[in-house]
Amino acid sequence: MPPAQALIDPRQYPLDQAVLELEDIQKLIPHRYEFTQLHKVLAFDDEAQTCVGFREGEEDEFWVRGHVPGRPMMPGVMMIETMAQMGVVHGHARWGMHESHKWVGFGGVEKVRFRGVVEPGENLYIPGKMIRVDLRRGYLKWEGQIVRENGDLVCEATIIGMAF
Repeated sequence: MPPAQALIDPRQYPLDQAVLELEDIQKLIPHRYEFTQLHKVLAFDDEAQTCVGFREGEEDEFWVRGHVPGRPMMPGVMMIETMAQMGVVHGHARWGMHESHKWVGFGGVEKVRFRGVVEPGENLYIPGKMIRVDLRRGYLKWEGQIVRENGDLVCEATIIGMAF
């Protein structure tokens, strides 16, 4: 089996050409302050049902002080949260889920693989593909990744979102 590869080359997604900025994202999901993990959406491809998000890393993230002192690294659960926020924004922005289901949260996580460590200050790209959307039930299934600026794949997972 070949090694897993990133879905995108981050160099193809200029940060100054975002399709959604933070204020647009915050109209679609409730996360604020230190729990805001998605800062921009750089692309939607409706035909392929894909998207690319961006998370700007900071040196003083809330997890730096306590998550592995001496060698701080982004917790895996925060990487999953980052992908979940992108998946839900994708569902709201392209399928209008927010019109009938304002609150979409975790229903499950599948096929999680961590392939690297994210250190404080690293910028991350979040590409993904919508696998299934059921507007009646408020359900989505989204496959995503966390990718470094240099194109290295750090994490991948399938996110299941459910309205609550």
